[in-house]
Amino acid sequence: MATENTKVNLTGIVLAGGKSNRFGFNKLKIKVDTVPLFIDQIFKLSFFCDEIIVSTSKSNYPTLFSELNKIRTYQKKYNFEKIQASNLKIDFNEFAKKNSAFQNIRIISDESDVDNLNTSNSLNITNSEKITPSHKGKGPVIGIYTSLANASYFYSIIVAFDMPFISYNLLKSLVYESGINTEEPSSSGPATISYDYSKKRDAYIIKTEKGFEVLCGLYSKNCLGILKENIGKQKYKISDIFNYLDIEVISINKLKQNGIDNLNFFNINRLEDYHKFKNLWQNKNISSNTATSFIEIWSYFFFR
Repeated sequence: MATENTKVNLTGIVLAGGKSNRFGFNKLKIKVDTVPLFIDQIFKLSFFCDEIIVSTSKSNYPTLFSELNKIRTYQKKYNFEKIQASNLKIDFNEFAKKNSAFQNIRIISDESDVDNLNTSNSLNITNSEKITPSHKGKGPVIGIYTSLANASYFYSIIVAFDMPFISYNLLKSLVYESGINTEEPSSSGPATISYDYSKKRDAYIIKTEKGFEVLCGLYSKNCLGILKENIGKQKYKISDIFNYLDIEVISINKLKQNGIDNLNFFNINRLEDYHKFKNLWQNKNISSNTATSFIEIWSYFFFR
């Protein structure tokens, strides 16, 4: 099959549900310095994605809505113009456009009725069914399903909101592995994203020594059918869908060849993880002579 290059749009999905039972407080209140973790993930995904969906529970919706209303204030904290000046190899042109209006960010309840969806025939999917009360609170599989069903585009990069050290290189590698090629910026113009249709898979999943990283991957709308079927059977383990799909497993060894470390998959699941995250962030010194600023620490971790 001949390679067809065309502009490809991506959806970014931030999974921000859960009950935080092991914390004693809502994990959505955890911040990178003064920025909520899920807002930080929105900015990171915006380097590659044309729309952002934040999946959450109805009980968490008010908190997310309130914080999203402050996103312009949080954006000033980053000072992306200064970050760009220190990372000249990174293309900020599309990122700047996407973050100038913040019009393509939506909150989707993982308990919502998704009967009335835009189901383009070109995507070869059917209308999704309502998530019934018996399926509520059954883990991230519900959020993945409802978000993919509501996504405007065929492929979505999915990340959990409580993975604070996801890097630019990891997200870029997911785009590369899918056959979507990000060309480096050149003097002749901005970077473009094109797609090699000969490599199309249903999902691109990372596998580390601990197993599948199901909450950090590239999923397509082709996953909707088996997700719907498994939810109907009350099978909520995400990796159970992989045997029924054409997936590509990205090994940790392959990622390490691209300089991608295990810190990318650090997840704040327990209170001790929260304290480790805070220590890693607060104790990172870029310069021995002056106090390290927020944007210096953020740039170090994201562009490492």
